[in-house]
Amino acid sequence: MAALSSTILRDVGAIARTVQSLSDIGYRALGLQKGQSVFLTRLCENPGINLNRLSELVRVDKTTTTKAVQKLEALGYVERRVDGADGRSRLLKPTRKALRKYGLLVADENAHLERCLGGFSPGEIRHASELLGRIRDNLDRQRKAAGAAGAAGAAAKAGGAAS
Repeated sequence: MAALSSTILRDVGAIARTVQSLSDIGYRALGLQKGQSVFLTRLCENPGINLNRLSELVRVDKTTTTKAVQKLEALGYVERRVDGADGRSRLLKPTRKALRKYGLLVADENAHLERCLGGFSPGEIRHASELLGRIRDNLDRQRKAAGAAGAAGAAAKAGGAAS
């Protein structure tokens, strides 16, 4: 039987799921469903963002982002505005209601950070952040390459279907 070379990804996944689960419990009081807080915080931090860029920031596909934004819009947290530069495009803006909740979301995230990083020195925290950033960058490059390969494959199929 093959041996796993490292448990890093399992550990990162367990940490992410635990923090998400704890957050989701608190966010129900705000009317947010599972995972919506990440979309709401990114919208508040990037007012005027479009769906594609929001998908990139959250690292999910556009369909998932569209569904999340529609739900946040129905809850009164997001409004869509016509892009002045491209009338076909819509930009997403957080509402006043969203901006009021943003402070609570950030405070909650900071509390999770304190619990997770309790007992770590500032240098250890900086080092852990650097290492995780490198992991994220490696994965982002892989995701972009996979997306480019998928797009090339789809274009080749479409070209083959046209002949």
